[in-house]
Amino acid sequence: MFAATASRARARSVHVMLQLLGFGAVVCGFAAIVANKVRIKHAHFRTFHNWLGLAALLGMGVQFCVGIPKLRRALMGEKKYKWHGMLGVATFTLATLASIVGIHELFNKPGISAAQRRENNVLVLFVGLSALSILYFYFPNTVPPTPLQRGRAYQQQHDLAQKQPTAVPVAAEAAGRASSHG
Repeated sequence: MFAATASRARARSVHVMLQLLGFGAVVCGFAAIVANKVRIKHAHFRTFHNWLGLAALLGMGVQFCVGIPKLRRALMGEKKYKWHGMLGVATFTLATLASIVGIHELFNKPGISAAQRRENNVLVLFVGLSALSILYFYFPNTVPPTPLQRGRAYQQQHDLAQKQPTAVPVAAEAAGRASSHG
């Protein structure tokens, strides 16, 4: 039990540190983008990439504001803000999609050849699928099971139930022996 608790505490500490570093980097990047747009007098939030990025940034802000109290309560043994994990996955997905759309916009500017556009789209697709696969491999419980997986799980439970011997109550067994002797 202690090893699991210590491992969980270590994982939680690493999670907090990575989230703080990541959130800080995103805020610095966002500030640099806004400062540059102001400097060159460029309009803000004109593309889908911009809006996805802003939504991801807001999600990160909510996660940060909720994550600190959640950590405090978890250290006291309380389970609170259970939706925090799912919002984290949704925020990660938004940030990943914002990155994919941004790369797509960057690589597919007007004036490039059709062949170059195809190559760029393959690269964007590869990067996007690689990033989103993190959800499946690192957070397998957040991806709903397929009908085939649900069917296999049901079959395994059914098979396990069939293999377990049924318990015969001792009193019924004794009554059966008494009636056969009498």
